Amino acid sequence: MRPACPRGGAVVHVDEEAAALAGCKRIDGDLVVGPSFAMTSAAALGSIEEVTGSFELSSNAALAGLYMGGLRKVGGSVMVDSNLSAETISLHHLVEVGGDLVVRENRSLLRLDLGALKTVGGRLEVSDHPLLDSVSLGRLASAGQLAIDGNPAWSADEIAALRSRLGQ
Repeated sequence: MRPACPRGGAVVHVDEEAAALAGCKRIDGDLVVGPSFAMTSAAALGSIEEVTGSFELSSNAALAGLYMGGLRKVGGSVMVDSNLSAETISLHHLVEVGGDLVVRENRSLLRLDLGALKTVGGRLEVSDHPLLDSVSLGRLASAGQLAIDGNPAWSADEIAALRSRLGQ
């Protein structure tokens, strides 16, 4: 039986709400994950390939990471911020973001995988991650603006190469 995927967006605060989206390929509207003290896994969201609106993953205290291998396109903006325990953010098949892509203040973040990302329609911001030392942005060809700050473990040479490649 095909899952009943929401129209008009979805809000997820607990594991059971994420599980209700398992098998959905497309979210028409916005997808908001958090805030939550209880949610420990977003694995059930792994089949989502497209979010027509914006995608926000914010203020999740117990979530150890985000792995959304299916996600290819977000029509609006992507905001990943203040996820206290998240060590890895992997949107490794995401190719296109229509608006801004902001990843900030995820204090435990070690690895950010955006390896397939080619286009960010707005600003790309990666800021305030004291431990972040592995960033995959090798295919990024265009972003409206680049804002990288407060990531002392991320190689200055890699940041300079990214700025140069994007002409910023």
